[in-house]
Amino acid sequence: MVLNELGSRITQALAAMSNQMVIDEAVLDACLKEIATALLQSDVNVRLVANLRNNVKKRVNVEELAAGLNKRKIIEKAVFDELVRWGRGLQRAGGRAPAHAPPRMACDAAPRCLHPAAPARVRA
Repeated sequence: MVLNELGSRITQALAAMSNQMVIDEAVLDACLKEIATALLQSDVNVRLVANLRNNVKKRVNVEELAAGLNKRKIIEKAVFDELVRWGRGLQRAGGRAPAHAPPRMACDAAPRCLHPAAPARVRA
């Protein structure tokens, strides 16, 4: 239930930003403040939330973005990339291998390996 509520609050913060006519530093700060509030109420570490805000602000310099770029999409991508980076860190901290990591098997050294990713010359 907590993750569902957190996700909906982050979505609401990004939706509120997309309703603004002009995206400037004040709108970005308000959006990041809403996201930070949602994360803090979900018991996320204060330092992690501060790092998220700082990293998004570094990636998205609203004043220097070209006029033709969609600032809303750039901000959304920066926020989601930071959250995904957190997810990867949490996954590693839990002692589990990331989903993209190959299984630990010495298929090349084994004379008869049944692993489907092993080269054909090694499989029996």
